[in-house]
Amino acid sequence: MFKAVASVAVLVAVRVCPGGAAAVPYETRDAIPGVTAEPTGFFRVKRLENGRWHIFDPDGRAVYHKGVGHVRFRGVYCYRKMPPYGHYEKWNREHYPSVDAWVDETLGRLRKWGFNALGGGCGEEVLRRKAMIYSVSLSLSRGLTVGKGKEGLWICPHEGSPCTEFPNVFHPGFPAYCDKVAREKCLPNRSDPWLFGYYIDNELAWWGRGGNPTGLFDAVAKLPPEHSARKAAEDFLGRRGLVFGADVPDGAKRDFLRLAAERYFSETTAAIRRHDPNHLILGARFAGLHGADSVVWEVSGKYCDVVTFNCYPWADLDRNVVMTRGGPQGERITGAFRRRFDCAKRPFLVTEWSFPALDSGLPCTSGAGQRFRTQKERAQASELFVRTMMSQPYILGYNYFMWVDEPPEGISRYFPEDSNYGLVNEKGVPYAELTDTLGYLHAAVPELLREPPPQERAAPEESFMLADGFASAHGIVPAKGFVRTGDGWCWTNSAGMRLEGGTGKGRIVRRTVLDGRELGEFNAMGQFMSGGGSQWQATDRVTGFDFRDGALFVSAKRRWSGTEFEFLLRIVLDETRPEFLAELVRADNTGATPIEFVSFFLCQYSPFMRDKTAGRTVPNLWKGDRETAWVAEDGRVFGALTRAPGVKSFRYFTDVKHVHPDASFVPPGLPKSLAPGARFGCGGKVWMLCTGKSGI
Repeated sequence: MFKAVASVAVLVAVRVCPGGAAAVPYETRDAIPGVTAEPTGFFRVKRLENGRWHIFDPDGRAVYHKGVGHVRFRGVYCYRKMPPYGHYEKWNREHYPSVDAWVDETLGRLRKWGFNALGGGCGEEVLRRKAMIYSVSLSLSRGLTVGKGKEGLWICPHEGSPCTEFPNVFHPGFPAYCDKVAREKCLPNRSDPWLFGYYIDNELAWWGRGGNPTGLFDAVAKLPPEHSARKAAEDFLGRRGLVFGADVPDGAKRDFLRLAAERYFSETTAAIRRHDPNHLILGARFAGLHGADSVVWEVSGKYCDVVTFNCYPWADLDRNVVMTRGGPQGERITGAFRRRFDCAKRPFLVTEWSFPALDSGLPCTSGAGQRFRTQKERAQASELFVRTMMSQPYILGYNYFMWVDEPPEGISRYFPEDSNYGLVNEKGVPYAELTDTLGYLHAAVPELLREPPPQERAAPEESFMLADGFASAHGIVPAKGFVRTGDGWCWTNSAGMRLEGGTGKGRIVRRTVLDGRELGEFNAMGQFMSGGGSQWQATDRVTGFDFRDGALFVSAKRRWSGTEFEFLLRIVLDETRPEFLAELVRADNTGATPIEFVSFFLCQYSPFMRDKTAGRTVPNLWKGDRETAWVAEDGRVFGALTRAPGVKSFRYFTDVKHVHPDASFVPPGLPKSLAPGARFGCGGKVWMLCTGKSGI
């Protein structure tokens, strides 16, 4: 941590509004020493000869944007209760003589912690003070995507949570609507020196309704024939000699996405600049680095002064590096930053980031971001990410998400976030580990901007293989009651659990029984690429089993269309508890064609899969167990937990058409293609502890 205090320059300039009224004087409080440009009276961004982008304030002094979002007296309301309820507002009204007294203390705290800006969602009570840099969120699309009778105005409607809406940019009235919003929201601010710029929108559904980067075209294809966006898509394809309704190539879908982005950014930015040519346009706050296809980032940079995105990365405290996400699919975030910058060619502002921690007492079961167990770890992750952002020459700063924690009950049914994002809790008490760390870092901005990214270090290697004490590491003592029955086997323990299986057609564990009551079956499955799409195939024939050293080894195959694979699993039943430990040891390609594995699955099938599920579902928990379970109406439980590396998903659930009784794993080192006769050793990377006890 840095305790050095940066040089502070305080300059005062009085601006004059067009009508002659004096504006609130602007003050430069934490300029970067020695970096200046020609004063313009408003904020500008500029790239210097050394390649570093800077914000230059109205007085021509370079500043680094250090903001906080959702700073407001009312805090975050819980809409699960009627009438809606605000824990934080209730506390504030009981402990402050006035709203102004709360504003005085809050602004003082933010300055003490080194913040100089207010992010999105801040209350008018703090904005009107003109005491910190601020930006305006236009939420331009909301007027088109919310409410009944607006089907022709949207491509995707707003459904009560972020990442669901997209306006109909092909509607003939879209330019006039943009002009109306800009006239109402931008014109009154055109002379304000404290205003940094405008966010056009937040987390639009650039992918439509699926994970496909070009899914916006698919969303348009589902609209009625008379819809103006549908007609635009038909015309677009017709000009390329393509027929609407047939298989449309991904390249054409991507070109249509570019067209939609051009319509969106060209019309919105033109309207803003007509009514306020003085302030910066700050993009549309993409939902992460993967929140839009690269063509959208490219178009955004073409029209906007700054490209903005919300970012909830994975801080690997062991390796001292920030990744885009946890697991083997993650990559160094600095590389991902660079690729997006190469598309946009404009500087970035990270408009949301945070790391909740469980010792806050909040559930932290809903909402974006990596979780940690303690505030100490939370502060370490925050420091690592701040240092990483400051090392990137095209990142102008960030907005921390957010001022105060979310309600423990969650915000709403559609938006159930309940996490420890706050700098303060709902009684206004700061999380000192975090605020002290940020204060030290903010004071050292001039030095940190000259530093390279934090140096990666080797992480301690962890092994969970049974052969290396896997079972004993989890306190498991192998049960003694293993019995062979011809081609089958039966294994019992003193806790009343019995496992049964055998060779031939069927699943790996064909019966799991506890105290005479059925819990279900256990199996393994592979996901692989075939014919341009994903396939999921579970083993359906057990080819052999062996019991040695207190462990059961089971081999099982799947064969289809000339392709075949075989899994080897290792299972240990605990002697005194209703639990068994299962590990995928290896995967063999026993067929004649290569197999492109994507992930592996361990599955618990239960007769009560349609009843309900339970378990702690804290997502993205650093070094934490992942838990899930099927729960019967009569109280029976068939569940599992893991903290294996490479967990892709670990949640049992049902939807309208399907039951999902599986946990997926992408083990490190999974080859892109497994040749005929080749073997992939999973040792310790794919495992779960299955249990029949309640309370998981």
